[in-house]
Amino acid sequence: MFKLSKLSLAIRAVVALITVIVGAFGFISVGGLKQELIPSIEIPSAAIVTSYPGASPEVVDDQVSQAIEQAVIGLEGIESTTVTSTTGLSVLRVSFEFGTSTEDVTQKLNEVLNDLGSVLPQDASPRVISGSFDSVPIIVLAVSANDGDNEAIGKKLEELAPTLFRQVDGIRDIAVSGAKTKRINLELNQVALAQAGLNQRDIVSAINANGLILPVGSIVDDGGSIAIQVGSAVDSVELFESLPLIPSTPTPGQAPLTVGDVAKVTYEDAPVTSIARTNGNESLAISIVKTPDGNSVAVSNGVQDLIPELIAGLGGDVSVVTTFDQAPFIEKSIEDLAVEGLLGLTMAVLVILVFLLSFKSTIITAISIPTSVLITFIGLSVADYSLNRRWTGQQK
Repeated sequence: MFKLSKLSLAIRAVVALITVIVGAFGFISVGGLKQELIPSIEIPSAAIVTSYPGASPEVVDDQVSQAIEQAVIGLEGIESTTVTSTTGLSVLRVSFEFGTSTEDVTQKLNEVLNDLGSVLPQDASPRVISGSFDSVPIIVLAVSANDGDNEAIGKKLEELAPTLFRQVDGIRDIAVSGAKTKRINLELNQVALAQAGLNQRDIVSAINANGLILPVGSIVDDGGSIAIQVGSAVDSVELFESLPLIPSTPTPGQAPLTVGDVAKVTYEDAPVTSIARTNGNESLAISIVKTPDGNSVAVSNGVQDLIPELIAGLGGDVSVVTTFDQAPFIEKSIEDLAVEGLLGLTMAVLVILVFLLSFKSTIITAISIPTSVLITFIGLSVADYSLNRRWTGQQK
């Protein structure tokens, strides 16, 4: 009897020690789990969109769509392809086997496009469009100047925001939208072009042949080295107008023409492709997307901590408003889950205590339920799961 009692006490000590160890690792696992708003669902499909300006649907289909489709069909894991050819545009939708990651889909299709560089028409511009729920911004900030002059801070914001927020771990992309940009606009005089024997390609050739700064070497002496460059940048409307034009079939005795002789050159606002408004007023938007392995709450908190530095870097006279943030929804969801779990544990303990009138059974229940939950958290951490999210590893 003495030996059985001693063995029983030893087993209790081992069980208690294991419980303490499980509890410690469980709490560590809870702190290390990533917190997400929605599951990471990757759709194994993408689209290759090719712009071919001025081409009819028949030409687009013959020279672009069929060439790309034939190259894509040979890829491993392809389930189906659907192609649509319209005036100046080809859209090829590609579906892969379930389990193929978006990153693999994009990589495979980009490799195909690289191999087709010499096959497609010179004016064709293909690009791959793919995405998943990981492409949804974690946080969106609206930035506006207090004096209403958003154009003055637009360029500075495009340079400052990516550099500043890259300090936060887990950020994949930082996009600034709503800023106004300038561009050189050419209004061609078709009559003057025809009389001079020129066409639009001659103007394109003149632009490509001028305005480049090329390194040609360096001069080295006892005092150091100096880099030598040839050419000068075209940084004004006057210099752009003075670019020389060389016709494909020169006419003897004809005076050399410039871009300004056959076109009206203006420096103006580029067409608006994105508009950001906050409370009815124009603003600039900063959209931040995290990496698949990033922690949504940690990324959001890191961005929020850097907002004062952003305001200071823009001169201080700006307002920054958080228009969308996943972190509060995630934290509220986890808080509600914790409260409901504690209420369930409390009710279970009270029911056992009232109906069984056993303090020992009550203590066992009060310890075993939290311990089982902590074991679950350890399993989630080992399997690379996260709260509110499926497995984050690459599916095979």
